[in-house]
Amino acid sequence: MNDVILLKLGEVVLKGLNRRSFEDKLMSNVSRRLRHYGSFQVYTRQSTIYVEPQGDKCDLEGAWKACRQVFGVVSVARAVPCEKTVEAIVETAKTYLRDAFAAAHSFKVESRRADKTFYLNSIQLSQAVGGDLAEAFPNVAVDVHTPDLTVFVEIREKYAYVHTPSVPGAGGLPIGISRTSVDAWLYPHLFHMDSQAGAPPDAFSAVGQNWGFPTYNWERMARDGYAWWRARMAKMAEYFDAFRIDHILGFFRIWEIPTHAVHGLLGYFNPALPYSADELRGMGFDTQDGRYTTPVPDEHMLGELFGDLAGEVRATCMKEGRLLPAYATQRKVAARFPGDDERQTRLREGLMALLDDVLFIEDPRRKGYFHPRIAPHSTHAYRRLDGERRAAFDRLYTDFFYHRHNRFWQESALRKLPVLLSATEMLTCGEDLGMIPDSVPETMHELQILSLEIQRMPKTPGELFADPAHYPYFSVCTTSTHDMNPLRAWWEEDRELTARFYHEALGIGGDVPYFCEPWICRRILDMHLNSPAMLTILPLQDWLSTDGELRYPDPAKERINVPSIPRYHWRYRMHLPLEELLRKETFNESLHDMIACSGRR
Repeated sequence: MNDVILLKLGEVVLKGLNRRSFEDKLMSNVSRRLRHYGSFQVYTRQSTIYVEPQGDKCDLEGAWKACRQVFGVVSVARAVPCEKTVEAIVETAKTYLRDAFAAAHSFKVESRRADKTFYLNSIQLSQAVGGDLAEAFPNVAVDVHTPDLTVFVEIREKYAYVHTPSVPGAGGLPIGISRTSVDAWLYPHLFHMDSQAGAPPDAFSAVGQNWGFPTYNWERMARDGYAWWRARMAKMAEYFDAFRIDHILGFFRIWEIPTHAVHGLLGYFNPALPYSADELRGMGFDTQDGRYTTPVPDEHMLGELFGDLAGEVRATCMKEGRLLPAYATQRKVAARFPGDDERQTRLREGLMALLDDVLFIEDPRRKGYFHPRIAPHSTHAYRRLDGERRAAFDRLYTDFFYHRHNRFWQESALRKLPVLLSATEMLTCGEDLGMIPDSVPETMHELQILSLEIQRMPKTPGELFADPAHYPYFSVCTTSTHDMNPLRAWWEEDRELTARFYHEALGIGGDVPYFCEPWICRRILDMHLNSPAMLTILPLQDWLSTDGELRYPDPAKERINVPSIPRYHWRYRMHLPLEELLRKETFNESLHDMIACSGRR
């Protein structure tokens, strides 16, 4: 019988009466991921999704990798089914795992009896199978504590399954409030179901981020004193002493994206004070007939975006210089060109970029009011402006994003945050990185919310690197966030930047080491531990980087999240069991000494 893939589920198994709907959605997501790898039967039994190839032409290796990228899947294993007898299990293990036994010095068997009618319990089954395998492979010792190879046996409804340890899947479920979540069902009035939350473009994603979940209806939430939020905070306080508000700017304003858009570039702030059509007209921008709000491509732009496909786009997607209705939104474009081949990708991405090429976005809830498009200076629409209009646009853009909303957003935050903070005694930190209005640090200081300090993201204009020695006391300092590369991978991103950090931030002369050696990592961590910040919280990857033996071999695989790559979300898993790490006396003594010398505890 051919290999099958077993997908172990995460939070889904904790659902109540609606669990089946979540499982169905997961199976649908798995099936969609597998469509390029052949025909597979996908079904679920006992908190496991089974993926069975239907025929010899299936790409099982590709399917296995695809399954690992599905959110909600905790772990993935390749397995071989067999009859539910000790003899069949042993013969299957001998054949399927022959190469694994040849490379191992020790092994053990772990069994799980999901079918409680099976005549042996889990311990008895492990002993029986382990004894026979020890006879079959006499050069491989039995070691139930720290074996080189673990043979897993699962007794399930139809078959027994033999496999080696599972590998991590994408894990969890997407964060945020899904449109089909329990909260959306129970409290739809608390959310803007006609919009999507996300983030403006930044160093991590040039087109912004579209998280897909609806934004909060703060006006409606205020009517009952933000009861939904207060209940959440009170519940978290039962488990935690401190928490971080990821994107604290969301309490000042959220980046809201129309449901017809895919890129975050077409978003706008909510709440906001958009310009009226009359205001814009007075500044030299008449938005009648879609001017400045819909793309107007010329031949140069089409050639730049589509190359040899420009003629096809002009003939099939446009009429009289404008996109046809069937191609007028990014969602429509994505549906028209779903494939991954070169032509489909070029057409899809080119049309997406074309739709991004505007200067203003009309407010969906206030007709006749407009938001300047974020980061417009590279667009053709901006470059086509004459010098006078370009200067006028620069003035209104600067006013809109840096001045116009400062007190407005502060008042917005001060209506929400004090109520939420009063619901808990947890220590609060806010992620105040990126494009931050002046009102944010003022408000955080007033409410005693700790700031987040990162050396690679200095808050002082003109600085290339922040100095941990000058961090404020009311702050949390760290070397990176979940959206950034840990120290070793960052060291290899930009050699010129690394050299400047080595000479200027670390104050070391001479040649720059090609790799971020353990002693360099230790020195950087010492800088953070000795910071005056109230808390120093460092990623596990950077702690391990101080030990040449314990650090992960490939630094590129230590990253937690890449915002611009949806399939990369939250894939990092610690490569050492916690029990093994606790036994590393030299490493633990080193950490203890570093912390003690800094005066922290």
